Amino acid sequence: MARPLKPLAEEALLYLGYLLKVIDEDIHMISTETPILFAKAYEVFILELTIQSWLHVEENKRRTFQKNDIVATITRKDIFDFLVDIVLRDEIKDEVAG
Repeated sequence: MARPLKPLAEEALLYLGYLLKVIDEDIHMISTETPILFAKAYEVFILELTIQSWLHVEENKRRTFQKNDIVATITRKDIFDFLVDIVLRDEIKDEVAG
């Protein structure tokens, strides 16, 4: 049975607030707007990465989204440079060579 969307969203925001406190022990209180702002930022980030990766799928005349499409997007776009260290080096080398 599917869970209602609203409680899931509230649960996610509570978890995000918890994560912020765990990341920095000096944080004792978080305003109610902060988790909402972070959640929206994550949503926009994932949407942009997905759209740019889908453009790579269409360039290659495929209809299936693959991991290498995300890797290609990360290597091509300057806005995703901070992810290069996270992506496996082998995949980046293969994508640049290919």
